[in-house]
Amino acid sequence: MISERFGPGQAGDINITGDSVEVRNGAFVANINTYDGVGGNISVDAEQVTLDGEGDPTGLTGLNASSTFSVVFGDDTSVPNPFLPDFTTGDAGNITVTANGPGGLTVRGGASISTESRAFGQAGNIVINTTDINLSRDGMDFGAIASQSVFAGDAGNIDVNDKGNIEI
Repeated sequence: MISERFGPGQAGDINITGDSVEVRNGAFVANINTYDGVGGNISVDAEQVTLDGEGDPTGLTGLNASSTFSVVFGDDTSVPNPFLPDFTTGDAGNITVTANGPGGLTVRGGASISTESRAFGQAGNIVINTTDINLSRDGMDFGAIASQSVFAGDAGNIDVNDKGNIEI
């Protein structure tokens, strides 16, 4: 499931609500912003949320809100800055996961919850509200709850509000 913004206008949000939400084996929910301004948010609200890469070698399984730009949006006539500002300063959206039932949130097998800026904008924040949380890479190279910035923007905050057990 992908929502992607390439130009002016408001970015779309992705809202998922259910009793149990599972994202498995290479499946992902992504909100990508390639234009100036804030990208769309991702919200998951369920009794139990499971993100499980099940050994998927790509490391794509999970939830991701990001901003990015590409040199194809360049303008060679504006040297010394060959990139158009509207295509380089986008911010990533935020991710909120609420899992308040038995078992709460499980992130395993290389799955991730991440916000990232691959542009000059900011990475989004991550907020997790859960009864219990279980985090395990299960021997995979990938898998994290992370907010990161590749260029000049700030990384986002990560808030975990757990009413029960945290197992890493």
